[in-house]
Amino acid sequence: MQRRQIAAAIGALGLTGLRGVHAADAPAANEIVLGQSAVISGPLGGPIKAMISGAQLAFDAVNAQGGVNGRKIKLVTIDDELAPPKAIANYKKLLDDGVLAMFGCVGSGTTAAAEQNMFVGVLLGSV
Repeated sequence: MQRRQIAAAIGALGLTGLRGVHAADAPAANEIVLGQSAVISGPLGGPIKAMISGAQLAFDAVNAQGGVNGRKIKLVTIDDELAPPKAIANYKKLLDDGVLAMFGCVGSGTTAAAEQNMFVGVLLGSV
């Protein structure tokens, strides 16, 4: 599968931004790994956990039908407690771990801090 086809398929799932990574650079040849830094603890975590559960249901449905051209979608979520320094550390870890794209990044303060400190326009928005 060509990179454009993978990007289109993943983009249809609601990603906030794609990294300039080739499909061959993914952590496993049979996975599409998406990264997420979001507030999942504390009083604000409830709605975000519900959003993550809904997304996981969609990913599970795609995976049950063979994934995206045989590649299973995997979501890796790290709690940032809505704290910009934690979010920046989370994004760095996710990128170091080789995620293909960021998904459902929550919190305007945390995504703005990450964009200013490391992405230069990669994140296209926040929830």
